[in-house]
Amino acid sequence: MAGCASGPDAPGDTGARLDLGARLGPGEVRAGVIRDEAALVGGISAEGRLGDLKIYNDRAAFVIQAARDDGSYVTRQGGTVLDADVVRPEGQPGRDLVDDWVPLAGVGRIPDPERVWVVDDGREGGPAVVRAEGGEAPVEYVTGALESPDAFPDRGLWFSTDYVLAPDTPLLRVETTVTATRGAVSFAVGDMLVGSLEDGAVWVPGVGRTDALPDGAPWGALVHRENGLAVALLAEPGTVFRSQGAFDVLAGLLPVLAGFSDTVEVPDGDSVTWVRYYGAGPDPATLTDALADLAGGCADAAQVRIVGPDGPVEGARVAVLADGAFSTLAVSGTDGVAEARIPAGSAVTFVADGRGTGLWPDRPAGAGAYPPHGARAVRELALASLTEGAEPVPVARGRGWAAGPGPELTLLEPGSVTLRSGDGLPFEARFSLPAEPSWGDPALVQGYPSGYGALAWARDGEVALDLEPGTYQVLAWRGPRHETTSAIVEVSGGTSITIDLPLAEAWNPEDWIEADFHGHASASPDASVPIEDRLVAAAAVGLQVWSASDHDHVVDYTPLRDALGLGPVLALNTAEEISPVLRGHLNAWHIAEDPSAMNGGAWPWWIRIPETTEEQFAWIRTHFPDAVLQVNHPMSGLASLAGWSPGTIARGDHWCSDFDAVEVLNGGVVGQAVDFYLDLVSRGIRVAPTGTSDSHDRLGPGLSFTWIGAGTSDPADLDTATIADGIRQRRTIASNGPFLAMDPEPGSEVAGPFALEVRALGPSWIAVDTLTLYEDGVPVASAAGPAATFEIVPAHDAAYVVVATGATPMDPVSHATPWALASAILADAEGDGWVPPLPPLEVRGGR
Repeated sequence: MAGCASGPDAPGDTGARLDLGARLGPGEVRAGVIRDEAALVGGISAEGRLGDLKIYNDRAAFVIQAARDDGSYVTRQGGTVLDADVVRPEGQPGRDLVDDWVPLAGVGRIPDPERVWVVDDGREGGPAVVRAEGGEAPVEYVTGALESPDAFPDRGLWFSTDYVLAPDTPLLRVETTVTATRGAVSFAVGDMLVGSLEDGAVWVPGVGRTDALPDGAPWGALVHRENGLAVALLAEPGTVFRSQGAFDVLAGLLPVLAGFSDTVEVPDGDSVTWVRYYGAGPDPATLTDALADLAGGCADAAQVRIVGPDGPVEGARVAVLADGAFSTLAVSGTDGVAEARIPAGSAVTFVADGRGTGLWPDRPAGAGAYPPHGARAVRELALASLTEGAEPVPVARGRGWAAGPGPELTLLEPGSVTLRSGDGLPFEARFSLPAEPSWGDPALVQGYPSGYGALAWARDGEVALDLEPGTYQVLAWRGPRHETTSAIVEVSGGTSITIDLPLAEAWNPEDWIEADFHGHASASPDASVPIEDRLVAAAAVGLQVWSASDHDHVVDYTPLRDALGLGPVLALNTAEEISPVLRGHLNAWHIAEDPSAMNGGAWPWWIRIPETTEEQFAWIRTHFPDAVLQVNHPMSGLASLAGWSPGTIARGDHWCSDFDAVEVLNGGVVGQAVDFYLDLVSRGIRVAPTGTSDSHDRLGPGLSFTWIGAGTSDPADLDTATIADGIRQRRTIASNGPFLAMDPEPGSEVAGPFALEVRALGPSWIAVDTLTLYEDGVPVASAAGPAATFEIVPAHDAAYVVVATGATPMDPVSHATPWALASAILADAEGDGWVPPLPPLEVRGGR
């Protein structure tokens, strides 16, 4: 790309130093280059920086990436919308949901701008205009996933996009002209919105909440789960969006909202122009009303008042149905009124949702989401809101739902419940469904979270939440070192109760610590949990080490952990899950974030495509020289893609043995990965077995993890170097609950005959009843009960692995039965140095 930074010398830029943080009034609009981080937009997906461009009025603000090629998330090229939000009251954190918002020419071609500049800064009273011009680039995330850099060959397209914002509207007019410069071409012009599913959900007309924009839809919106923002892709009045079947390739990799024009034939030298709107408003109804104003046709005003026994309900989400089909979504105001415009002559009904998400992650009122790749000032504001609180966005919770034609709908009055553990430590609480759950249409009403009535996480021994009236059973737990506590809770509207849920410590392993080396949060495009919620939940379920292993992003969670006050109970390990589709996923951890680099310094496999997996591993070792490398879910990754079978690798070009650990337990699943590990260690590949949650949601951590010998059981004493040493010394136990106290310890090397003592430890809800000893991958002895001594007299150098199992589910925490596998003990029969008992892997093909 022959790019240049946008600035005062860029074509069309007057060089005026506008104060882009200044608040505007009716009739005003501005555009300019951002010189002060205070002018940037906040929110979970915020990633704008100094030198980018901002275009805004008194209602909405959009940040457009300058002509730089180091953007975070999926597409790195500039000239596209990075961030969007409404203009907020002072003191209220932003809620940006936009990761990438990119014009397309066909499925795989995006703009690669040479220039991005202000054409009109809006000071003269007319619309403000920002223009981006340049050639084309492929969607590298797809070409890299396919390992086919020529999948979308350069066809000589020239893009020119005008972003036009008028005063007094939440809609940004986007006009893209694509010119064929090297022969005739055929394509559909469109847009790709990669958005945050951690804080947002997709809504489309005719359907409601869904996953994608269907063919023929006039708009699609990504709506904040706790109100306050909807960003929408809206077709020009009189037109609709078309779907592209081939786009499923990308949609299968990423959370994408996409819409296209009809396919057109463009002769050499000719152009095609595509007009649509990007909207940012407090709810979709604000945006669809503005679109109706543009259309200039007839529309009816639809209005309903949402009330409860305690008066008007503010912050209820109201689905507006025209002739029985979802038309738009509004949010009720302080007077309880929700309103929207619908097609003239339509019969209107409403569905009011006051349930809320049912998730209570113990955040201060009004706290904003932490943007993993936001500018320093934006991140600091988010951190401050997590320590001090901020002006909240109104959202109705614990009120159930109601439906009807109006003019008034009545919701429930919630009851307030406070849970206390009494020891000031984190815990998780799960509320059963009420005795008579009221689900509602899942396309219009938020359901109960993960089949529970509510889920809550305390970070300091206490958490408060609002619930729909009813009878619940609540379970409190804090991982496998503690007993559980449960209680029956009677919730009545308008009342407040406090429940004490003490969590007794059952045992505490000396010198061992509970770690999860594979989990995701908002820096992963496919995760559905913000970083702050992830950290609180991880600590609540007893984890003492959390590995921030996001897909192809490096983020240091430490500032956020400290702002949440979790430093004494949770050590952190910065990592990246390197995620090439055709070579398997690999965690590189014990690394550092580089805030100045693309995606925090992640290794961009989709840009630099390797010819062999050995080449890829070598690059990673160079890029992260101190990293511990862990092979993730090998049976859907490295092992399967390399064609592993016991003793053999069928595709040598997809194989490399230069890693330090391998998952034998992923998300609680025990399978052929155990056989893979046993085969490796018996053939001299000395790697540590690990258990991980691979969690992309709030539930999962604490149910599949690794016990690691770290020389301490206090996370406050840990650093990442100590954790890395534990892996390299193979002092690990992969587990979904039990701990195996062993002498000799897992990972040891011993000489001659020896006695192996094993005790399975855990609280009363974890019952191990069988211990099995493996020699060179084959079970050779078994003992009933949680303790055994195996007298081992090796006939040759051998590898011994202990597996613990139980037949009784770990209710009420988990329906899984107990399982744990300890790292191999290497027995040197003659005392002359351990020699692998099985021959090396036979590597075939590709070398």
